[in-house]
Amino acid sequence: MSQQPEPEDGRAADAFRAALCRRADEVAPDVALPTRPARRSGRWVAAGAALAVAASAVVGFALVNRDRAADGALDPAGDPPAIAEGWRGVSFRDVVVQVPEEWGDASAPGPDWCADVPRDRIDGPYVDLRGSGGFFLTVGCAQQSPVPAGFGPDPQEQWVPHLRLVDLTSADVKDVPDGTTTFGDWTLRARTIGEVQVRLLSDASTEDVADDIVASAQTSDTGALGCDTTSPAQEQPREDRPVAPAEGDLAAVDPDEVQGLLVCQYDRVGADQPGLRAERLAGAAAARAWLGAVQDAPRTGGPDQPQNCMEPWDSTMTLAVHPLGVDGSRLATGFVAYDACAGNGVRDATTTWQLTRETCAALFGARVRFWSGNGEAGARCAPSYE
Repeated sequence: MSQQPEPEDGRAADAFRAALCRRADEVAPDVALPTRPARRSGRWVAAGAALAVAASAVVGFALVNRDRAADGALDPAGDPPAIAEGWRGVSFRDVVVQVPEEWGDASAPGPDWCADVPRDRIDGPYVDLRGSGGFFLTVGCAQQSPVPAGFGPDPQEQWVPHLRLVDLTSADVKDVPDGTTTFGDWTLRARTIGEVQVRLLSDASTEDVADDIVASAQTSDTGALGCDTTSPAQEQPREDRPVAPAEGDLAAVDPDEVQGLLVCQYDRVGADQPGLRAERLAGAAAARAWLGAVQDAPRTGGPDQPQNCMEPWDSTMTLAVHPLGVDGSRLATGFVAYDACAGNGVRDATTTWQLTRETCAALFGARVRFWSGNGEAGARCAPSYE
């Protein structure tokens, strides 16, 4: 019998040991993750071939040791916010919002909502995966009847209740006034916190939790699962200055000591502002497999194909990966550069390893999505679509 993956949940950090025992018999199989909501009746979502399945299920608790004394760059920026029972925390930039646990994740429709692409089913409300960025297909969709700002752009009969966290500093963001707007049977709530606007589209089926969702939004230096909301990984690399952690030695970590893997996805916006895009937690089996694969990978960096790009080192996103100990402490840190034509690889403070399927594609899942890549590096990092 194949080994069962570990459960997915949103439990709190300091219950790590207890949760590990308590949830040992609860399993959830790997599933394809949706990327685009479509029809409300039937509720199907589009899934691009590169935006595929989780490599493993994730553990159900935030792995942060709140009592451990600070020991430098490996320590988190602070404690993650407390999450209510039956809810889960969603992090974007330095804002954390809580939604009911049963809400899924998907890419909200954009101007390419009419594209004829494969669809994966989604049942019920969801949290948008795009935030800012992602990709849209170049396709001309029919103009819809005018609606208030923040509604659409897809036809009203396709709307699904969902939460969006929008980076207001992005150039392509349309203005939506804060407050509550009603259009037919739908209500849009908008609330701005710093540079992020929380936008919640609700109908009668979700109206009872809508105010609580919007009110739960708060700023934090640490995401709901334990990622720093601002990281040195966000810096744009250059040929003479690859971006690497200040400390931590992945080669020195015993895989048998690893109990989890914290994966933090950042936009390359510079390290002087929050850049967290998404986070996920993987269980012990996936964490040990990833660390072992890194330690076995060639110490060469790459694969790189600088001839493919005018600006080979330009990168839009990156990952910071933290193997976690039994108490939730960060045992080391690796920065994973994967979407450029040069400078790709897994880096700790002293070593650079080459990307492989096991060290790159395995990191994507849940809200951490593979949005783009180039050449051979992209082929090694795009999750398989099953």
